[in-house]
Amino acid sequence: MARQVGADGLALQRRMARPLLVVGDRLRMIRGRIGFHWIVELKNMGQSAGEINSLRILVGGNAVVPAALEPTTDYWTRVMRSLDPPVGILEVEGQVIRPPFAISPGEIVRLFDAKLQGDVELLHAAMRTLAVDIEYTSPWRERYSVLHSLRTGDV
Repeated sequence: MARQVGADGLALQRRMARPLLVVGDRLRMIRGRIGFHWIVELKNMGQSAGEINSLRILVGGNAVVPAALEPTTDYWTRVMRSLDPPVGILEVEGQVIRPPFAISPGEIVRLFDAKLQGDVELLHAAMRTLAVDIEYTSPWRERYSVLHSLRTGDV
């Protein structure tokens, strides 16, 4: 005989199996060169898929929006150039996520990988001006949002 799940049990299942999107960044030295890799990624650490409805890149509190036909390299270069204090850009690779965008459990999506040069304290100061604002839904149409500020690492 099949066991019935009550409303409380269903709510618990949804909480346990919900998507959990996190933004991670790391800064590491480039071997053999004076410079750093700055990598920012989005990861679904939850147990179900999430659908990204909105993703905005904020620099100093202002949204930096890609132009309609702007190449991704140009967009991320423009983002890097809008950081304050200015950073030396050696190379930038990345992608632009255009919602709606589904992200599976455990999936990692790299937003960008920038090779930068300059003083590490100035790079950290520039990194703190960037934030990622995400709104997403679960398979049950529950809405979630996260504003990840690299300024504090707070979510």
